[in-house]
Parts: sequence; structure tokens; C-alpha cells
Amino acid sequence: MVQNEHLTMDSIDLFVLDEADKLMEECFQKDINYLFSALPPSRQVAVFSATYPRNLDRLLAKYMREPSLVRLNSGDVQLIGIKQYVVCVQQRACARFSRGPTESGSVQPSPRLLQ
Repeated sequence: MVQNEHLTMDSIDLFVLDEADKLMEECFQKDINYLFSALPPSRQVAVFSATYPRNLDRLLAKYMREPSLVRLNSGDVQLIGIKQYVVCVQQRACARFSRGPTESGSVQPSPRLLQ
């Protein structure tokens, strides 16, 4: 879609790579390189992977500036430095709550998760 100009990427602020360990495999490198070359330089990149092989940092280094790594250890379900919130709402309140808890001021989002 990007190559055929059906999708432009020049206004993307946040680019997410989910299952990054798979997307960074050699068979996807050409496509990943093309996508990153189409992104604006000021974009933020968020990378997620349930498995994080040792070489993934090296593969991602050329796409990221000042990366922050948050790793969940199997024995510790609470991430150090990360606040987690659970809000229970009734079914009829879901639409109102979908605007987000940050609008009430009770939970302040981080302006920058990863760079």
C-alpha cells in the first residue's frame, strides 16, 4: 500500500512493531527498511515482542534513538517504574469510559514511552 501510494506515512507520529522478533527476521528486512525509510524523522517507535532474542537490540538499533527497554521477567509480573491501573466499569459506562481515565486527571499518561 505504501509503495503504491495508497497509504502515506509522512504524518505518522507513532510506529508500532508488534511481534518484532518475527518482523526483524531476514525475510522481512527489505519491507521493514522500506517502511522506516518512509517515516518522518520525528516519529516515535514502540516495539513489542513476547520473546526477545539477544540480537533484537542490535537489529533495531538503526531504527531507534535513545531506546528504553521495559522487560517483564516471568517471576515478576509487576514492572519496575511502571504504574499499572485497573478500572472496573459497568457495561453501560463503557462508552463513557472509553474516552480514557486520563481525562479525569486521575491517571497522567507519559508523553513519551519510547523514542
